[in-house]
Amino acid sequence: MAQRVEHSRHSEKSLGRNDAHMKNQTTSNRRHAERSTQLVVGAIIAMLISVSGIGCQKPLFPEKNTRTQFDTYDTLRQKNQQLLVPDEFGNPQPALRARLTPQN
Repeated sequence: MAQRVEHSRHSEKSLGRNDAHMKNQTTSNRRHAERSTQLVVGAIIAMLISVSGIGCQKPLFPEKNTRTQFDTYDTLRQKNQQLLVPDEFGNPQPALRARLTPQN
């Protein structure tokens, strides 16, 4: 009987150790999950910053360069058309009417 009591006490101690070990594993798993989450969030923030930096480049077609051979032709013959015309509120709008009317 003494051996059984001693055996049950030993198993209780091992259960206590197992519980502590399980708590340590759970805490370790939580820390690992937090680290993983932090890495993912950090990677997303880094990607957003790099993508936003790409949009701050110089324009592909500068305003002073001609866009088509027709613009070059008109410039050489001093028949330039305005690209923008102010509307009734003073906001610049594309000068479609002047650019699309037939030229004589």
